[in-house]
Amino acid sequence: MAARAALADPTDRRRILDIGEEHGFGDGAEFSRAFKREFGYCPSDVREGINSAPSNWQTDDEQNAAAGERLGLLLHRLQA
Repeated sequence: MAARAALADPTDRRRILDIGEEHGFGDGAEFSRAFKREFGYCPSDVREGINSAPSNWQTDDEQNAAAGERLGLLLHRLQA
Protein backbone atom coordinates (compact mmCIF):
# COMPACT_ATOMS: atom_id res chain seq x y z
CA MET A 1 0.00 0.00 0.00
CA ALA A 2 1.38 3.37 -1.02
CA ALA A 3 0.06 4.97 2.17
CA ARG A 4 2.27 2.68 4.25
CA ALA A 5 5.30 3.64 2.19
CA ALA A 6 4.50 7.34 2.72
CA LEU A 7 4.16 6.83 6.47
CA ALA A 8 7.44 4.91 6.64
CA ASP A 9 9.30 7.59 4.66
CA PRO A 10 11.15 9.76 7.20
CA THR A 11 11.28 12.64 4.70
CA ASP A 12 7.48 12.70 4.26
CA ARG A 13 6.29 14.99 7.05
CA ARG A 14 2.62 15.13 6.06
CA ARG A 15 0.06 14.43 8.74
CA ILE A 16 -1.35 10.90 8.85
CA LEU A 17 -4.78 12.38 8.12
CA ASP A 18 -3.47 14.05 4.95
CA ILE A 19 -1.95 10.79 3.71
CA GLY A 20 -5.22 8.98 4.38
CA GLU A 21 -7.23 11.61 2.52
CA GLU A 22 -4.83 11.41 -0.43
CA HIS A 23 -5.61 7.70 -0.63
CA GLY A 24 -9.38 8.14 -0.63
CA PHE A 25 -10.33 8.00 3.05
CA GLY A 26 -12.85 10.51 4.34
CA ASP A 27 -11.40 10.88 7.82
CA GLY A 28 -8.51 9.79 9.99
CA ALA A 29 -10.48 7.21 11.97
CA GLU A 30 -11.64 5.45 8.81
CA PHE A 31 -8.08 5.39 7.47
CA SER A 32 -6.67 4.12 10.75
CA ARG A 33 -9.21 1.27 10.98
CA ALA A 34 -8.62 0.17 7.38
CA PHE A 35 -4.84 0.38 7.82
CA LYS A 36 -4.94 -1.71 10.99
CA ARG A 37 -7.12 -4.34 9.29
CA GLU A 38 -4.64 -4.55 6.41
CA PHE A 39 -1.34 -4.51 8.29
CA GLY A 40 -2.14 -5.45 11.88
CA TYR A 41 -0.80 -2.21 13.38
CA CYS A 42 -1.70 1.48 13.37
CA PRO A 43 -0.45 4.16 10.97
CA SER A 44 1.12 5.96 13.91
CA ASP A 45 3.16 2.83 14.68
CA VAL A 46 4.72 3.06 11.22
CA ARG A 47 5.48 6.74 11.75
CA GLU A 48 7.16 5.95 15.05
CA GLY A 49 9.03 2.97 13.59
CA ILE A 50 7.11 0.49 15.75
CA ASN A 51 5.87 -1.97 13.20
CA SER A 52 7.00 -5.27 14.63
CA ALA A 53 3.56 -6.80 14.20
CA PRO A 54 3.19 -9.41 11.46
CA SER A 55 3.31 -7.65 8.13
CA ASN A 56 1.41 -8.53 4.99
CA TRP A 57 3.86 -6.68 2.76
CA GLN A 58 6.59 -9.31 2.92
CA THR A 59 6.73 -11.93 0.18
CA ASP A 60 6.42 -15.62 1.03
CA ASP A 61 10.15 -16.04 0.27
CA GLU A 62 11.01 -13.33 2.78
CA GLN A 63 8.74 -14.74 5.46
CA ASN A 64 10.11 -18.27 5.06
CA ALA A 65 13.81 -17.39 4.69
CA ALA A 66 16.38 -17.72 7.44
CA ALA A 67 17.23 -14.45 9.16
CA GLY A 68 20.45 -13.86 7.21
CA GLU A 69 18.79 -14.63 3.88
CA ARG A 70 15.78 -12.47 4.72
CA LEU A 71 17.92 -9.36 5.01
CA GLY A 72 19.41 -10.00 1.58
CA LEU A 73 15.99 -10.52 0.04
CA LEU A 74 14.64 -7.35 1.60
CA LEU A 75 17.63 -5.29 0.47
CA HIS A 76 17.31 -6.68 -3.04
CA ARG A 77 13.63 -5.72 -3.16
CA LEU A 78 14.39 -2.21 -1.90
CA GLN A 79 16.91 -1.72 -4.69
CA ALA A 80 14.41 -2.76 -7.37
